[in-house]
Amino acid sequence: MAFHFQTIITIIKSVKKRFCFSLFSASLCYNKKRNLKK
Repeated sequence: MAFHFQTIITIIKSVKKRFCFSLFSASLCYNKKRNLKK
Protein backbone atom coordinates (compact mmCIF):
# COMPACT_ATOMS: atom_id res chain seq x y z
CA MET A 1 0.00 0.00 0.00
CA ALA A 2 2.76 2.42 0.96
CA PHE A 3 4.69 1.50 -2.19
CA HIS A 4 1.63 2.15 -4.33
CA PHE A 5 1.15 5.55 -2.70
CA GLN A 6 4.80 6.43 -3.34
CA THR A 7 4.43 5.44 -6.99
CA ILE A 8 1.40 7.70 -7.38
CA ILE A 9 3.32 10.62 -5.86
CA THR A 10 6.23 10.02 -8.23
CA ILE A 11 3.92 9.92 -11.25
CA ILE A 12 2.17 13.12 -10.18
CA LYS A 13 5.53 14.86 -9.71
CA SER A 14 6.77 13.85 -13.15
CA VAL A 15 3.50 14.90 -14.77
CA LYS A 16 3.64 18.24 -12.97
CA LYS A 17 7.22 18.76 -14.12
CA ARG A 18 6.32 17.94 -17.71
CA PHE A 19 3.25 20.19 -17.58
CA CYS A 20 5.25 23.07 -16.10
CA PHE A 21 7.92 22.63 -18.77
CA SER A 22 5.40 22.64 -21.62
CA LEU A 23 3.69 25.67 -20.10
CA PHE A 24 7.07 27.39 -19.79
CA SER A 25 8.09 26.67 -23.39
CA ALA A 26 4.63 27.74 -24.59
CA SER A 27 4.96 31.08 -22.81
CA LEU A 28 8.46 31.47 -24.26
CA CYS A 29 7.06 30.87 -27.74
CA TYR A 30 4.28 33.36 -27.09
CA ASN A 31 6.73 36.00 -25.90
CA LYS A 32 8.93 35.49 -28.97
CA LYS A 33 5.97 35.92 -31.31
CA ARG A 34 4.85 39.03 -29.45
CA ASN A 35 8.34 40.51 -29.62
CA LEU A 36 8.55 39.87 -33.36
CA LYS A 37 5.32 41.79 -33.95
CA LYS A 38 6.67 44.96 -32.30
